[in-house]
Amino acid sequence: MTWRELYQTGLRSGLTPDQFWDMTFYELHEYFRGRDIQWQRGWESSRLIVAALTGMAPIDIIRLPDIDKDKPKLEWTPELAEQTLKHFGEWQT
Repeated sequence: MTWRELYQTGLRSGLTPDQFWDMTFYELHEYFRGRDIQWQRGWESSRLIVAALTGMAPIDIIRLPDIDKDKPKLEWTPELAEQTLKHFGEWQT
């Protein structure tokens, strides 16, 4: 990655030029990592709903590396899909 690409990525991610240039490489890395995790969390609920409706395992729908690595592998069953749908139904009311 060139400096130009790194700078563009920072600006597109919402950093101001001053914020970008005041960061160390470590801070910049953690900023981008945090944004990635935030993006993945945004997809997590959609993935669970689709999994519950289709009976597929959530990880088979879309892989979310930072979220999936911390979760134990579980068998996606129709009962688990039903519980997930019930949970989302209660959450929305």
